[in-house]
Amino acid sequence: MQFVIAIFLFLVYVRSFFLGDNNLDGEIPVELGQLMNLRYLSLYQNKLHGVIPSSIGNIPALEEINLDENLLTGNLSASFGNSSSIKLISITNNLLNGNFP
Repeated sequence: MQFVIAIFLFLVYVRSFFLGDNNLDGEIPVELGQLMNLRYLSLYQNKLHGVIPSSIGNIPALEEINLDENLLTGNLSASFGNSSSIKLISITNNLLNGNFP
């Protein structure tokens, strides 16, 4: 358990998370929203499905998100529209619906 806690404490310092084109399958973990220093999130060209967690839109330092070419569904949470730090959201070629906040 101490090892898991040590890894989590290290992750709070992560500023960039690039895992594009890695054949990842599953849902985007809501826990990514706890990475308060994250500036760049790139998970393009994977097989991610489900909704985009609203917690990601609440990351105060987040500037760019690239979730292109996945199987994401639902709509984009209002938290993304309320963010003052996000400058770029790229979500093309998914199965999203609804209005952009």
